[in-house]
Amino acid sequence: MCGIKLLTSVYSIYQNSPDAMQRNIEQVRAIDSQMADQMEANMEEMQNNAYLRLSPYLEIIYTLLSFAAVLLMWNLKKNGFYMYSIVEIIPYISLFFVSSKSVSIPGLSASAAASLMVFGTVLMIIIDLIFVFLYFRNLKEMTK
Repeated sequence: MCGIKLLTSVYSIYQNSPDAMQRNIEQVRAIDSQMADQMEANMEEMQNNAYLRLSPYLEIIYTLLSFAAVLLMWNLKKNGFYMYSIVEIIPYISLFFVSSKSVSIPGLSASAAASLMVFGTVLMIIIDLIFVFLYFRNLKEMTK
């Protein structure tokens, strides 16, 4: 799972570069100019929001820390569990730094995009809580 997330984070760094985004916008403009305008507005919002510019890099750091925590737990270290739990919570706290304007998804209304983001976030929280619970059940097997 960490490998897939790491690859998607690296790919998003490439896709979020201004040149790549501009190429995508021009391709979409040939099909739907309104959607291209919305993509352009998203690109401007991303360039103006420091958190959105840093987000792909932060995801790589979170993924590497999560992987390190899993390796510690693999070696039966309790510190790995605590580290994993913290690293899994931090990305959700950082969602408070995302403005509502940056939630828009081209082709969807603002409420549909927000609903999709909430659904995805809730799903990821549930999955993370399941993993934390499963690791917690084995905490008694781990040493300091």
